[in-house]
Amino acid sequence: MDEYFTLGHAERVLDADHNKPAQDSFYLAHHALYKESASTPLRVVFDGSMKTTSGVSLNDQLLVGPTIHLPLNNVLIRFRKHPYVLTTDVSKNYRAVTLTPEDRDFHRFLWRKTDTEPVVDYRMTRVTFGITSAAFLATNSLGCLARENESELPLAAKAVKRSFYVDDGLPSVETKQEAIPPHQ
Repeated sequence: MDEYFTLGHAERVLDADHNKPAQDSFYLAHHALYKESASTPLRVVFDGSMKTTSGVSLNDQLLVGPTIHLPLNNVLIRFRKHPYVLTTDVSKNYRAVTLTPEDRDFHRFLWRKTDTEPVVDYRMTRVTFGITSAAFLATNSLGCLARENESELPLAAKAVKRSFYVDDGLPSVETKQEAIPPHQ
């Protein structure tokens, strides 16, 4: 969880923001998930589907967005088309997308580092895994980057548009030289 704060993916809610009307904020439930892993043994899982006392969850209020990624079969067929294959993964894909400041208060959560510290209000500054619109927002952002940089990086844009399934890139090329990026 510390990386949320050190990387700027969450911020403390300022005292002035505590006076907002209740309908202008939402607190996400969350829990710890322990996994035998050298890189991330503890993950915090946010639950955008948990209903409040009003019987409504944050996910109930959000639009999912259309499915905009390519069908997996299309990506896999293209992946097997040429003899040289590459793979990539967009690290922390959802957290690469910044929430607008006016939406952050709908992604609040309570946190304390140890059980002796006081509980503090925080809010996510990035798209949160567990929110119904997260997949659309992350995939759409990747597509926007490809379109915006197409003239400068045409091969990269083509790979993103044709060879990505969500955050996994699976392009293939005809020659070894095509697989090696040009020196700049």
